[in-house]
Amino acid sequence: MLNQLILWSLLSIPWFSLLFMDTTKLRRFFPVALLVTVINTLFYQAASSKWS
Repeated sequence: MLNQLILWSLLSIPWFSLLFMDTTKLRRFFPVALLVTVINTLFYQAASSKWS
């Protein structure tokens, strides 16, 4: 039960912190965050299919 609470908090706290972030900083870092997400997804897909 405590493990689930920790995992849910690790997921939700960063999202709630976006509400308190300055909009100029959010606009500055959001494209980079999306790019990193796409790159990580591509790496995961390549690793799961054992593609080299």
